Amino acid sequence: MPITLLRVLIALVLLAAVGFTVAPYATSYVSTSAVVNAPLINVSAPFSGTIIQPTKPVSVIVESGETLIELKNSQSQRGALQAAQTRLGALSGEIVGMDKQTRDLARIRADLIARRDALVEARTAWFIPRLAEATANISRATTALQKAQRNSQRIEKLVKSGSVTPTNASDASAELSVAIANLAQQKAAFDQLKVERDTLNGAMGIDLTSNGFEQIEYRLNEIDVRLADISARLLERQAQRAGLKNQIRTMGLEAIRQESFKPNVTTSGIIWEASAREGTTVAFGESVAQVLDCSRRFLEVQLPERHFENIPTGTIATVQLKGSTDRFTAEVLAAYGSGARPNREMQAASPRIITIDGFRVIVGLGSANLKDAIAAGSFCDVGRTADVRFDLHQDSLLSRISRLLSGFGGTAPLNVEPTFGQETAPIETE
Repeated sequence: MPITLLRVLIALVLLAAVGFTVAPYATSYVSTSAVVNAPLINVSAPFSGTIIQPTKPVSVIVESGETLIELKNSQSQRGALQAAQTRLGALSGEIVGMDKQTRDLARIRADLIARRDALVEARTAWFIPRLAEATANISRATTALQKAQRNSQRIEKLVKSGSVTPTNASDASAELSVAIANLAQQKAAFDQLKVERDTLNGAMGIDLTSNGFEQIEYRLNEIDVRLADISARLLERQAQRAGLKNQIRTMGLEAIRQESFKPNVTTSGIIWEASAREGTTVAFGESVAQVLDCSRRFLEVQLPERHFENIPTGTIATVQLKGSTDRFTAEVLAAYGSGARPNREMQAASPRIITIDGFRVIVGLGSANLKDAIAAGSFCDVGRTADVRFDLHQDSLLSRISRLLSGFGGTAPLNVEPTFGQETAPIETE
């Protein structure tokens, strides 16, 4: 009898153990594997340089707005900037020299014009008595002509009366011709003086009796040509200087930007991968630090693919982290078939994602409390596996049996809030 009772008890224990093991699969969809995950913020060196201020150690919290790391550029851009500034100084010196040449030539030109005006004034004053003398000569020749005309007329009358001989008439006619020619000569000399006087104030300014004006005009023309050449070169240098100033301004900003690299943390997180120590050399594009973004945690759950359409977006899941006695609920955000290739480069954990007959479900866990030292020290539970269950469809037979057993004192469905999550945040999985 005791042996039979013992056998019955052992059978009941085995049945209870099998029932306890099979019950979750009979009352819910159970994950084949599940891992807590979160995005990583990777910081790469924008240039080759040296670490001046390293990051905090691994697992230390960094607040939003805090300087993560400081790098100093080992290949300074100051050399090209100094060369451009030297070129700018040379151009400025050339421009100053051209301005001085322009002022000096303008002063010489003004002096030559003043000298020319003085000569014109002096020559004009010299022509006044000459013109007066020429006028007097014309008046004298006119008087002599009038006298010769009266004498010729008187001789003609005397010839008609027979008082004088025809020879006297010929002499009188000759004297008249000489007086007419003399008057014409004096008028021509007067006109010549007027032409010479008028050319002094003309465009050419040429003195017909001296080459002084010609020399002044030649020098003025030469100065005008030089001023035009300097003006053209001055405009070219000024344009080059303006362009060089813009280039120096851009190079200065670029040199400041490339002189050091001090990125600020955009969101609070935990140091996942710390930088090397102070003074270490890093290459361009090299990863210098990684920050774990605990505000966008999620759970990657794997289930048999036959349950794909039974777990749509918004389904509530019951989660229990391995090693923890607490359970909490979370919401399904997305689901991927077994053939999907999600972007995993920026995710901290790397669970098994290749399944022959399965699919992945993304369950949002929300932000972790970084003020909790335990949560921060465990990297917000990233990488921990979990047991995840999803309630059966309301119309399924097993779901009805489960509700019936619950009515007879069975285990009630779980509805526990998360113990270390705050709110569900959007998850970037692609």
